[in-house]
Amino acid sequence: MASSPIDSDPLSFLTALLGPAIVPSIDLGDRGLVELLVRNYLERCGEGVGRAAQGEISQDDLVDQLSAVADALNDVFLGASGLEEVIFHSWNTPEELGVTLVRRLEADCLPDEAVRALFIRLATVFMNQVRDSRAGTVDREQLIKDACDLLVGPAIYH
Repeated sequence: MASSPIDSDPLSFLTALLGPAIVPSIDLGDRGLVELLVRNYLERCGEGVGRAAQGEISQDDLVDQLSAVADALNDVFLGASGLEEVIFHSWNTPEELGVTLVRRLEADCLPDEAVRALFIRLATVFMNQVRDSRAGTVDREQLIKDACDLLVGPAIYH
């Protein structure tokens, strides 16, 4: 996590998460691009755990930073970001993706907060695996696959 997980401009934030792979448009139906977003989010989680362990940031600051990222991703995936560069699909609404996530995750939140809940859960599971792992058995790839399966949605929506 560089200076701040979110710049004041949401597009800058997405560009930071996507890195050099950013294209003129961000298609939320593109599994590879969604996978990159999830992978980079988990990378930020891992970096944050390391920084917190070294005393560079507090646990509270880490939680606040990851929550801010999850909030921004919630807006992006549920079509509330207002970014012209993002290609949304009919799946990217609280009524479709949000309701599906609430049901699949058995999340105690409203559908318009469901993507946030997914990313917070993802961060929690990943950080617990990192903390508890002594032999490097963190299954990040499975976490990424599972999150992408939920976020990209059925092909009928693309």
